[in-house]
Amino acid sequence: MPAAPTKRFTDLALMDALRGLPPLTDRQADCLKFVATFFMAQQYYPTQREVAEAMHLRSTSAAPYLNPLVNKGFLTREPRRRRNIMLTPAGIKKLVLMGIDVRGQLLAAEES
Repeated sequence: MPAAPTKRFTDLALMDALRGLPPLTDRQADCLKFVATFFMAQQYYPTQREVAEAMHLRSTSAAPYLNPLVNKGFLTREPRRRRNIMLTPAGIKKLVLMGIDVRGQLLAAEES
């Protein structure tokens, strides 16, 4: 009889792989969390400049953190809009797995 595993797999990257979600770097996770918490507090999404300020970066330096989140399907951007950074259903799922549940906030914002 094989020995029981002694280590529980709690690593977020492993859990994401099992759920079919792409992994995030720590800075990408921080960026995604900021977008969600900003939205929950303000009821609108942040600008790239606001993301950069929160991450202590120049405005153009936020793009290397935002673009991979868009490419991985966690955020979307609408062209020609100032507040063009928005969470996607995959981004919401990722946040829930990270312990941040924004689903109720999003539903309330859509109804108003």
